[in-house]
Amino acid sequence: MRINNGEKPFFPLWLSPIQVRILPVADQHAEKAISIADQIPFRVDVDDRNLKIGKKIRDAEKEWIPYTIVVGDKEIDGETLPVRPRSGEQEDLTLNELIVRIQKETGGMPMTNINTPKLLSKRPVFVG
Repeated sequence: MRINNGEKPFFPLWLSPIQVRILPVADQHAEKAISIADQIPFRVDVDDRNLKIGKKIRDAEKEWIPYTIVVGDKEIDGETLPVRPRSGEQEDLTLNELIVRIQKETGGMPMTNINTPKLLSKRPVFVG
């Protein structure tokens, strides 16, 4: 098993409830993050909660999100995005490169969109 070898466990990409999470660094980056999310034809959400970026990254890791993208000042004007796969190191990819990669990884498998709000701040929170 992966966990016994010190590797992070993960779901197959096609099976993950959320395949890509976009993390805006600050409120002024949220619009760009939403714009990116709208262009990705997979199960994607945006963590627009008023939390520090480190907390957002930890939450994505705890939820086993396969791909995370951090959007900051550099990404507003840039062509590439810092994509961090759960299974490896961060890479700079264009949006099209990311889409092609996910299509290859999920090829032939069922694809259904989620029926929850794209923004994490709009989702119900269960306290117990």
